[in-house]
Amino acid sequence: MKTEAGENEEGDVVYNLLSAFQLPTQLGVDSGKTTFARISRDSRLNKKLSAHDKGLMGTANQMFAQNKIDEAVSLSLEIIRTCPGAAEPYQLLSEVLHEKGFQEHGYKMGLFAAHLDSSTPAERWIALADDSTRILGETEEVTKLRIACYRNAYNKTHDGFIKWKIGDLYCSLKLWSAALQAYKMSLRYFPGEQGTEALNKARRFARQIYAICRSLSDEESSMRMKSDALAMLLGTITSYEEQVSDEDINYAADLLLDLERYQECKDLMEKYCGFEDFCPPDERRFDLTSKMGLCMIAMDDEGDRCQSYLRSFINENEDIEKYGDLWFRVAEMYLAAFQKFGEENNRMQYLENALRLTSRLLHTEEWAHLLVLVRHADILENLGHHSEAIEALKHLAESSEEHRIPARARIMKLEEKISMAVMPLEDDQPLDILNFFYDLESAKKVKVDFVFEQMKKWTDMVDEQTEKHEKKRYLRCVADLGLFIMTHGFRISFEPDRICLFKCSEIGVGLPHNHPGRYILVDMKNNPDRIFAKSGAEKIEAELEDVRLAWLGWYRLFREVLGVLLEIGRFKEAILLAEQALKVRIDTASRQTEHSYRKEMQSIVLAISMANRQYDRCYKQLTEWIRKSLKDDNLALEHHWNLFNHTINNSIDVRHQKFIVRQRFNSKAADPTLWTMLGHVTRETRSYYHAADSYNEALKLKPDCPFLHLNLATIYTHIASQRFTTNRHSAATQVIAFLSSYTKLRGIDKFPQEIHFNRARILHQLGMYGLAAIEYKKVISSPVTLPTDDNDAEKFDLTKEAAFNLSLIYRQSGNKDLAFAVVSKYCRI
Repeated sequence: MKTEAGENEEGDVVYNLLSAFQLPTQLGVDSGKTTFARISRDSRLNKKLSAHDKGLMGTANQMFAQNKIDEAVSLSLEIIRTCPGAAEPYQLLSEVLHEKGFQEHGYKMGLFAAHLDSSTPAERWIALADDSTRILGETEEVTKLRIACYRNAYNKTHDGFIKWKIGDLYCSLKLWSAALQAYKMSLRYFPGEQGTEALNKARRFARQIYAICRSLSDEESSMRMKSDALAMLLGTITSYEEQVSDEDINYAADLLLDLERYQECKDLMEKYCGFEDFCPPDERRFDLTSKMGLCMIAMDDEGDRCQSYLRSFINENEDIEKYGDLWFRVAEMYLAAFQKFGEENNRMQYLENALRLTSRLLHTEEWAHLLVLVRHADILENLGHHSEAIEALKHLAESSEEHRIPARARIMKLEEKISMAVMPLEDDQPLDILNFFYDLESAKKVKVDFVFEQMKKWTDMVDEQTEKHEKKRYLRCVADLGLFIMTHGFRISFEPDRICLFKCSEIGVGLPHNHPGRYILVDMKNNPDRIFAKSGAEKIEAELEDVRLAWLGWYRLFREVLGVLLEIGRFKEAILLAEQALKVRIDTASRQTEHSYRKEMQSIVLAISMANRQYDRCYKQLTEWIRKSLKDDNLALEHHWNLFNHTINNSIDVRHQKFIVRQRFNSKAADPTLWTMLGHVTRETRSYYHAADSYNEALKLKPDCPFLHLNLATIYTHIASQRFTTNRHSAATQVIAFLSSYTKLRGIDKFPQEIHFNRARILHQLGMYGLAAIEYKKVISSPVTLPTDDNDAEKFDLTKEAAFNLSLIYRQSGNKDLAFAVVSKYCRI
C-alpha cells in the first residue's frame, strides 16, 4: 500500500491499523453535519473509561513516550475493544499516525476523536479547522468540513469572530443566504467596544453583495439579496450608533437607492449625517449630499432644498472630471423621474436638467463614456430633438461594436419619424382663422351661436374648394373646432383630469410629426404614445353657453366630427372620441332609441380600432355583444365570434380566457362556438381533460362538424403523449376513432392533402411511424385543394412539410440516405 511516508511492510502495526479502520480519503459532509466514522449503537453508550481502562491508557501513553509504538497501538486497540466510544485511545492513535508521517490519516483520526469527546474545547476545533486546508487541500468538501469545525467551536464560546469566519466560508461556496445568516448571528455577539469592527465587517459584506447583485440576471434574487444585506447593515448601525461613520451611511444609502426606498434613505441621512434644510458645503461629503439630492428628485421634491444639495457639487467651481460619476447619477435620476412623474405633472425641466448634465460630461475627456452617450440620446429622444438624437446614436454606433446594431435600429425609427410630413405651422393658416382660434382660446365663456356659425361656414367652404390643399386646410379647422365643441360642450361625460385638449404648440414630447391640426386630444391615463405637455402648459377649458342642442342633433354633430377626423387621418383621436361618446347620457325622450344608437357607436369604435390594428380597444365592445346575446338568446352571432377570434389572435391580451370561462357557467348557454373556444383556452393551459369535456359539449350541439372531431383527436393525442398517464392505450384508441369520423365528415375526396397530413401528424406524435410514413406519402401524391381558382397553389401545398416530416422518420430509423433523398427532391426552394 502506497502512503505518504512510503511503502509499509505487511507486518507493520500502523499498516494493520489503517487497514482495520479503513479511513476514507475525504470525509462525507451532509447538511453541515460531518460523518467522522461509523460506530455501532452500543458503542455510543459507552464513552467513559473504567478504572482498568484508565490504567491501560496510562501504560499506552508511557509506551508511546518510550517510542514503543507497537505496544502502544496494541494497548489502544484493546481499550477500543472494551470501550469503543472513548476518545482517548483514538487521540493516541492520531499521534501515532502523525509520528509515522501519515498526516492525512492522523488528522482524520484526531477529528474522529474530537467528535467523540463532547468536552472538546473550542480551541481544538479551531485548530482542526485551520489544519484541514494545510493537510487535505482546498476543496469544496474541505470547506464544508471547516464550517462544521467552526460551528462546533462557536457552540462552545458564541464568539462573533468565529461565526464571521463561517460566513466567509459560505461566501466562498457562493451560499449567499447561509452566509448572510452567519454574518447576522456574528454581529449579535460582537462586544460593544468593538462596534467599529462590527460596522466594518457589515459594510464589507454589503459592498460584496452589491457587487455580486450587479452581475446577477435574476432581478428577483438580486433584490432579495440586497434587502437582506441592507437589513443586516441597518441593524448593525442601530446597535452601534456611537461608532457609525459616513462610510457606513454611504453604503446603506447605495442599497436603499437601488431598492427605491427613497424616503427611508432620506430619513437615514438626516438622522446620522445632520442634513438640514440647506446643504453645508463640505467636499468630503459630496457622495452623501448627492444621494440626498437623488432621493428628493426621485420623490418629485425638486425645491430649493434639493437644489442646495445638488449645487454643492454641480457648479462651475467644482471639478467635473473629479465628480463626473455623481453628475451622471443625477442625470439618470432626472430621466427616471421624468418617466415616472412627467405624465402627471409635466416635469419637462427634469429632461432639460439631465440634458445639461450629460452635455457637459460629453465635453470632457474623462467622462465621454458610451453609457453617457446612450443616456444623452435617450434624453434627446424624450425631448423630441430627433435630429440631435440621431447624431448621438451615429457616434455611438461608430464607437462601439456592441451598441452598433441597437443604435442603428433606433436611428431608423427616428429617421422614419422625421421623414413624415411635418405638421403645418400656424402661419400657414389665413389670418381670419388664426384670429378666430385666438379669440376662442382666450375667452373663458363662448357663445354657442358664435361657434356653430363658424362651424357651418367652414363646412360649406370645404364643399366649395376645388384645390386639394385648400380643402384639407378647412377640414383641419372643422376637426379642431369639432373637438373643441365635443370636449367643452355638454352631453359627453369627459373626465376633466383625464381627457384633455391641448394646443399642439404646447406639447413637449410625443407629438406626431404629421399631426394635421391645431389641437390634439390626449388621454392622460391611457397614454401609450407618451404624449406630454410642456412644463406650465394649460389645457383648453373654455365653456360653451346657451347650448340648446337635442340628443339627435348632438349625435349628428358627433358623426360629422368623427368623419372629418377619419378623413384627415387623426385615427387615434377619433377612437378616443368615439369611446367617450359611449358614456353619453341620453335624453328621456330618446330612451327608446338608446340601444340602437349605442350599438351603432360601438360599431364605429370597433371599425376604427380594427382598421388601425388597435385590437385591445375592440375587446370591450365584442364581449358586451356576446354576453348580451348569450343572456338573451343563449346563442351569440357567428360574425361576433369571428370578430372576437380575430381580435384575440392579433392581440397579446389574455383577458378573453377569463371571459370565456365565466360564460361557461351560464347554464342556459347552448352555443357550440362558446364550448369550442373554451376548449381552445383550456388546451392552451394544458388542462387537456377539461378541453376534452368542452369539445364533447360542443360536439353534442354540432355533431356534424369535422373540426370538432379533429380537435378531440388532438386532445387525446396530448393525453396519450403525457409521461404520467394511466389510460394511454384507451386515449390512443379514442384518437383513431375520432380521426376516422373526421375523415368521413371532411370528405377525403375533397380535401385529400389536409386529411392525410393531419392524420400523419397525429400518428407521428403517437409513435406509429410506419402508419405515419404511409400517410405522409399520400400527402405528397395528393393534389392541392384551392379555396378559389385564383389562389396560388404553392401557398396551400403541404408537400414540403410532409416530405420534411417523412425525412425525420427515415432519419430516426437510421436510413439517412433515404431521408436526404426525400429532402433533396421535395424541399428545395
